[in-house]
Amino acid sequence: MKSHERVNLFRDGEGLRVMAFNDALSAVARKHSEDMYRRRFFEHINPSGLSPQQRVEAPGLRDFSCGENLYKVENARSNDAGVIAEEAFDGWFNSPGHYENMITPKWNVGGMGVFVERKTLAGDAAPVRYDIFVTHLLCRDISGYNRLKAEYEEANALYKGLLAEFEKLEGEYEVAQERYRNREVPFSEVEAVYRRLQEAHERLNAQVEVVNRLVRRLNTEAEAEA
Repeated sequence: MKSHERVNLFRDGEGLRVMAFNDALSAVARKHSEDMYRRRFFEHINPSGLSPQQRVEAPGLRDFSCGENLYKVENARSNDAGVIAEEAFDGWFNSPGHYENMITPKWNVGGMGVFVERKTLAGDAAPVRYDIFVTHLLCRDISGYNRLKAEYEEANALYKGLLAEFEKLEGEYEVAQERYRNREVPFSEVEAVYRRLQEAHERLNAQVEVVNRLVRRLNTEAEAEA
C-alpha cells in the first residue's frame, strides 16, 4: 500500500485526483505479482494471454477500467515497504510509459500488489536477498457508466417493443380503413383503431425522449473516460 500512497502523493502534488485504495483490485494486483515470480515473466500480458483488464474482470470486477504499472528488482538488499515504494516510484517516474500512467487524470481508484521472495545467496557470508515484484493497477470506477448502460439497454428494449406495437396498429388502421371503404365495418371502428394508434404514437415518442436522454448521458460519461 505504501507504493500506492507514494503515487498518490505525486498525483496530489501535480493537482491530480488521488486514487482510493481498493482491496479487491489489490488482490488482483498481488496475484499478478506472484504469478510473474512463479512463472518467470515480467509482462502486462501473462502467459495465459490475459491482459490487465481481463485479469481485473476475471473475478467479476466489471466496474473498473484499468491501466497498470509494473516494477521488479532481483537480489534486493531490503524488503522494507518504504524502500520498495520509493524505488518503484523512481522507476516509474523515469519511464515515459509508466509516468504517463501515473499522471492520467481519469484514474480515481487503484490497487497495489507486492510479492517478495526471500532467498539466501551462496557464499561464506550467506547474505539474505529478496526478489520483489510490484503491480499497481490504476483504474477508473465506471460503475456509474455501467448502471447507465444497463438503464439504456432496458429503455431501448422497451422502445423496440413500443415500435413493434405501433407498426402493428398502423397495419390494423390500414385494414380498418380498407374495410370501411368496402362498407364492411362502421366508421366508429376506424376511429377506435386510430385512437389506439395515436396513443401508441405518444408512448413511442415519450420513450424516444427517454432513450435519447440516456444516450446523451452515456456520451458524456464516455468522454470523461477517454
